[in-house]
Amino acid sequence: MADELVHPNDNLFRKTFADPREAAGLLCPVLPAEFRDRIDWNTLASVDASFVDDELRRSEADLLFKAAFGASHDPLWIYVLLEHQSTPDRLMPFRMLKYCMGIWDAQLRETPQGMLHPIVPVVFYQGASHWNHSTRFDDLFPEPQRRLPWMVRFEHYMLDQTRLGPGDVGGDLKGRIARLAMMAACRQELHAAIEMVAQLLLELRSAGEGEYAGTVGHYLLNTQDDKEIQLLQDHWQRLGGSPEGGIMSYAQQLIEQGRELGREQGRAQGEAKGREEGRAEGEARGEAKGRVNTVESLLQVGVKWDVIEAATGLNEASFQDLKERLAATDDQ
Repeated sequence: MADELVHPNDNLFRKTFADPREAAGLLCPVLPAEFRDRIDWNTLASVDASFVDDELRRSEADLLFKAAFGASHDPLWIYVLLEHQSTPDRLMPFRMLKYCMGIWDAQLRETPQGMLHPIVPVVFYQGASHWNHSTRFDDLFPEPQRRLPWMVRFEHYMLDQTRLGPGDVGGDLKGRIARLAMMAACRQELHAAIEMVAQLLLELRSAGEGEYAGTVGHYLLNTQDDKEIQLLQDHWQRLGGSPEGGIMSYAQQLIEQGRELGREQGRAQGEAKGREEGRAEGEARGEAKGRVNTVESLLQVGVKWDVIEAATGLNEASFQDLKERLAATDDQ
């Protein structure tokens, strides 16, 4: 849970587009038809690997897929990088080439004598401004040097979502919800995007996949102010959603997970003491620590106090009091 709080972009992106059907809905419009039609999309499969630099994990997430290509069904990699920075990075071709080298390096460690598989590199960009840099690696060099015979020829595909409106977002249901939530996080046509998210979440619930709302709720809690969360709640209820199915109920679920983790830790500590009173005391203390840890995690990613208080019953003053009481008993 802590990793999901620290990396909400990675969490939403992976839980949505690791599904090959959702990934195909994202990728097909980006690739040229003559190339796209040679990929056997029925063979598309997600590979459990990540190549993003650790210092960029707050603004980037990636997915690697494998598929059969052409009449011979040769293996093909498809590498998708979510770029969620506020401004475009002109060095993106360099970074994508570095990530692709990491994929080939991993392949050679497994099959040193094998032939390398080609990689289709795709950048999915969602920021505050349009992408305005070249997608070619050789454009990072002075113009006369680009024609040198040993110059590396590399280019990535680009999905610049900042050039789309909410009504232009395509793909399957979960993919559309995730892309609209990312659009709202960057304040791009915010109200229209949030209204569409509420409508599509209701469609998702009708299709029997309501659990995904928790993933979206977690992302929005960590990227939106309280007034935008309330706007989503209002749209949800206006469209016929029940109050208990909204974002606030997900926040409560998140808190309960923290409490249960604390209770488990407390039980383990108490059992180690071997006394019934130790177990009860440890469980209660563990639950209190779980509440504190969860609230601190929510504060770390910018969740407002009114949202935290509505979900946990702790306001800022009572939270500080609980922390001080736990610290005092630690010193005893």
